[in-house]
Amino acid sequence: MNEDLHLRMCKKVAQLTKVIYHLNNKNEDNDFDMQELANQYEQNIEQIQAEAATTIGSLTTQLQEQQDCARALQELQRKFDEQAQSAQQQQQMHRQRATEQEAALQEALQQCRQQQQQAAQLKQSFLETQAQLQQDKEQHRRTQQELQAALMAAQAVAEQAA
Repeated sequence: MNEDLHLRMCKKVAQLTKVIYHLNNKNEDNDFDMQELANQYEQNIEQIQAEAATTIGSLTTQLQEQQDCARALQELQRKFDEQAQSAQQQQQMHRQRATEQEAALQEALQQCRQQQQQAAQLKQSFLETQAQLQQDKEQHRRTQQELQAALMAAQAVAEQAA
């Protein structure tokens, strides 16, 4: 019985050795698989990080471009506002100048009308004076003729008396 026990023990040891060998192989395979899986995960992580860096770079560039556009737009808006304000001031000055010129023109027109009235009055006065002078001239001519006739009559009387 001792041999039988020994044989059974040997079989059990052999069987246990096979199990241990199998478990060691399986453990090594699992270690290899785990290492392979870890490497794949590392590669995936690196790829994701690279893609994220690219995306972040692209988004940063886009953000910078948008900020540049926003600054340019603000600058254009500022220039537009300045030009609009300047144009408004110029328009106000032109309106004021036009109002002043219109007032000056109205005043000049009023003065012109007054001068026309004065000229018409002076012309009327001149015509009346001219007519008066014509009448005075005619009166003077008649008086001169009368005096000439009286002188001739007086000379004729003086010649007859002499």
